[in-house]
Amino acid sequence: MRLISFLPIFDSFDFRNGNGFDPDMDIFETDKDFVIEAEIPGVSKNDMKLNVENDILTLEVEKKKKKEDESFIFKESREGKFKKIFSLPNDVESDKIKAKFENGVLRIIIPKAKVLIPREITLN
Repeated sequence: MRLISFLPIFDSFDFRNGNGFDPDMDIFETDKDFVIEAEIPGVSKNDMKLNVENDILTLEVEKKKKKEDESFIFKESREGKFKKIFSLPNDVESDKIKAKFENGVLRIIIPKAKVLIPREITLN
């Protein structure tokens, strides 16, 4: 397995009164794709923005407060803004990136360039 340049190059959190919002993320690869999965429960897809420009992938999320008039007895949930910026490797097809948000998990599929997909060569 080779080292890829998918590690985030910038993280930004909005810490309001100590309530920082930082979703769990995983990055892995298959034979054909790189995949980023972010666990973002309690957020609507309308509160997310995903952008790619010049081999830079940016994910922005805002998790809004539930209700202003609620008086919590105990609270572990967090809200705020979150932004993560990834530098994409040169060997991906950034114009073919797809994303799906289901059951609180954002799955970003980044296709590898065709030259990277392993294939078996038949001997004649």
